Amino acid sequence: MFKKYGQLFSYPGTAGFSATGLIARMPISMTSISLILLISATTGEYAIAGVVSASATLATAIAMPQFARIIDRRGQAKVARPLVLINATAIALAIVAITGGWPHWTWVALAAVAGGAAPSIGAMVRARWIHTLPDKALQQRAFSWESSLDEVVFILGPPLATILATTVVPYAGSIAAALLLVVGTFLFTGQRRTEPPPATGTERIASHRLLRGPMLIV
Repeated sequence: MFKKYGQLFSYPGTAGFSATGLIARMPISMTSISLILLISATTGEYAIAGVVSASATLATAIAMPQFARIIDRRGQAKVARPLVLINATAIALAIVAITGGWPHWTWVALAAVAGGAAPSIGAMVRARWIHTLPDKALQQRAFSWESSLDEVVFILGPPLATILATTVVPYAGSIAAALLLVVGTFLFTGQRRTEPPPATGTERIASHRLLRGPMLIV
């Protein structure tokens, strides 16, 4: 197994973008639980904590596909870097709002902004594998590898957020998630050699037709 996966990293740049992509993906499993822990520790209210967390998750689900299309058109670095800075700013303001006793609607709004400004790092990593590897068999092996790393993210992220929030300060998990996203994304997008070029008009049309296909309709 390790020999098969090792073959993937014989191609230049693959180890770098896979490792930094892992760092940037860690907040996926940390942000929601960090907000819940922060609010519950600060106010003792779990209902508003759930609403705030849900607003971030819903905003991510709505905004992520839209930003993915923009990334396809303009490139990963040009879009992802501003997005994660918006995310980090919104998280910082949310911490101030929660600890400072601002109205609850501001918590929900800031969490939604943070969630909406979370780019799909996993999709960008997989796009680089497709761009870098020469055949579909290796690409499928790379997707399997990345799926394993996704499991690592959801195994390590929540305990890390919980430990930070309960042993350091209640907002430590949120800060760590924002920092991991910003640092990981900047390191990831800084590797320009493996970044796929912006999609042409023909490729975008083909992608849109695929998304509208009967196999993807639910």
